Parts: sequence; structure tokens; C-alpha cells
Amino acid sequence: MWSLTLVVPGAIRSSFGNSTLEKLGNHDWKLYKEFKDAIAEQARASQGSKATDGTTFARHVVKKVES
Repeated sequence: MWSLTLVVPGAIRSSFGNSTLEKLGNHDWKLYKEFKDAIAEQARASQGSKATDGTTFARHVVKKVES
């Protein structure tokens, strides 16, 4: 039997946020130009002091899914 698990994480610290911030400055925004600031804000949020470490988050999710 299959089951569905919905995982809705908050800010998860990873290299994705830093990578995104680097790319934002060099990207030619056409289609998503009006969302550039929101994308940058989301990328910064994942790097803040309140963000959960990615490994900690992954272990928590695995533990919950396997239980």
C-alpha cells in the first residue's frame, strides 16, 4: 500500500541559497524580473542563523517517514 507524505520545510541551510544569490547578480531577468527581489529574499532566508541544518532536517524527515 502506498502512502503520501507532505513535507513543508521552512528555511533549510544549504549551499543552494548561496549559489542562488551568486547567480542572481549575473542573470538577465526577463520573464521573472518582477520576482527577483522575492527570490533573493528566499535565498537569504535559508542562510540565516535560524535556518535548520540540512543534515539535521533530513534525519528528522527520515525518522518520521520510517516510523
